[in-house]
Amino acid sequence: MKNSNIIRDLALGLALFPLSASATLVVAFNQFSNSAAGESQDFGINGFSGSISKPNASNSAGGSNDKTYGPGSNISAPSGNGYAAVVSGPAIVNIVYSILQTHSQRLGMLLFDAVGPPAGVGLSYQINAGTPVSTTFLPVANLNPPGPGSSQDYSDFFLDLSHISLNPGDAIKFAFTSGGGAMRVDNIALTAIPETASAMALALLIGGGLLTRNRRIAPAPALA
Repeated sequence: MKNSNIIRDLALGLALFPLSASATLVVAFNQFSNSAAGESQDFGINGFSGSISKPNASNSAGGSNDKTYGPGSNISAPSGNGYAAVVSGPAIVNIVYSILQTHSQRLGMLLFDAVGPPAGVGLSYQINAGTPVSTTFLPVANLNPPGPGSSQDYSDFFLDLSHISLNPGDAIKFAFTSGGGAMRVDNIALTAIPETASAMALALLIGGGLLTRNRRIAPAPALA
């Protein structure tokens, strides 16, 4: 009977493990300024910092109005200000994982909204000085109106980064490029997955706590 209780308690703790391992928002950009200068993050947790440099890009009215980071409906909705990054050349998103951290961090997804030309959105990422990895996202909602104007419902995109873990001091750089003509990007966010070992330890602690409680309330054996 005691062995079955142990198995039950550990199983209950591990059943909660997937809830602990869900992706968490770590850096986000959603309040673009009406300037061609760089942007600082609008949200960031301890250990992550981000910035955007736009050497060949500018900002304009006409941002995304769907109030989500890409398709991340379970991620806190951003409060947009009606502006988006207008990309004719690369817009560079730089994110650094602090050297003061004591463990590696597995990434989740890059989420973003975009409208642009039929050629789609070009996106590459590069870790430190490594080889860039490039991809293209299609289809993209048409840029309508074609110039600065009212906001619209952008297309929602995500890039799976769950195969990547950053070590303390690592930097990851994302470069957005247009396939031809102007493109707008808004509501950019990076998520990460909590450290597996920590989440597993939490699950085992939950199971261990239940086991201890069961031992405390177990009835005393009857006297012969």
